[in-house]
Amino acid sequence: MSDKTIYAIYDDDYVLLESAKHLVSKGIHIRDVFSPFPIHGIDPVIGLARTRIAITAFIME
Repeated sequence: MSDKTIYAIYDDDYVLLESAKHLVSKGIHIRDVFSPFPIHGIDPVIGLARTRIAITAFIME
């Protein structure tokens, strides 16, 4: 396990998504992505399992 950490700032969600795909294809593990808005399609790219949190939030509203 590497002890190196890479931080990146993107101003476009499409560029972030494509960069994440490129990094994962090179074998780099992405631990987390922070964004003030939802980035559609990032979950399967970085390896997050699908959850039912959105459905639960919608029902409980």
